[in-house]
Amino acid sequence: KIDRIKNEIETMSIANHPNILRMDECFRLGPFACIITPYAPYKSLFHLVVTQYPSGIPENIAVIIFRQMLQAVHYLHGVNIWHRDIKPDNFLVFDSHPEHPSIVLADFGFAKKFQEGELGNDFFGTPEYTAPEIFSGTKYEKSVDIYSLGVTLFVLLTARYPVPSFKTARDECKRRIRKGLLNYQLLVDMEISPDAVDLIRQMCRLDPTLRITAEDALNHPWIVSSQKENAMEGDISNALWEGENYQFEPPGV
Repeated sequence: KIDRIKNEIETMSIANHPNILRMDECFRLGPFACIITPYAPYKSLFHLVVTQYPSGIPENIAVIIFRQMLQAVHYLHGVNIWHRDIKPDNFLVFDSHPEHPSIVLADFGFAKKFQEGELGNDFFGTPEYTAPEIFSGTKYEKSVDIYSLGVTLFVLLTARYPVPSFKTARDECKRRIRKGLLNYQLLVDMEISPDAVDLIRQMCRLDPTLRITAEDALNHPWIVSSQKENAMEGDISNALWEGENYQFEPPGV
């Protein structure tokens, strides 16, 4: 846990981007390391989906949110930081207005700054969002974040996991992830646009070397075709997520 705390403080002190949670202060208090950040009054993106969009976020709103998520990960990868726990729970909502939602990436407990060419071998993350190569026990690189982003987009659009819940069907969840058997039929049944489905497929490719990068994803037709722009500018007031123990129901498989 000490290493995780050090990693969290180090990565937050390096990161400087409007879509990444800012660390205003850090100090020791007895046995504790205290991190002071802005406060997020609307809690997490997971909470937003569960409470306001139980059938999934409409695409015209989801694309504004997801563009910001991509920008955060693109920035981190540009400075060789891998988050390794991308999921809706770890994005905080600063503005929940449907026309200009604003989110930031938080929770850097599993994050680490890697050297060029270095590979990861630790098992980190949340099972439903974990990349196949991590479950297979092979060394991995930053594309594990891209896979998790793809699953996150699936969840935003459907409010369902693309695999059975790890909590209720552990072995089947792992099997489907390792084989790349995500429930794309659910996207078709819910009439998600072909461009959105294509982006998810490109982010969740079984072969990590074939996954789209964050930079290329920002230029994907589903992202650039939207006329809405990121409304978040300059100073964002107030944000620290207070976790909620929500669980999505798994999609029919």
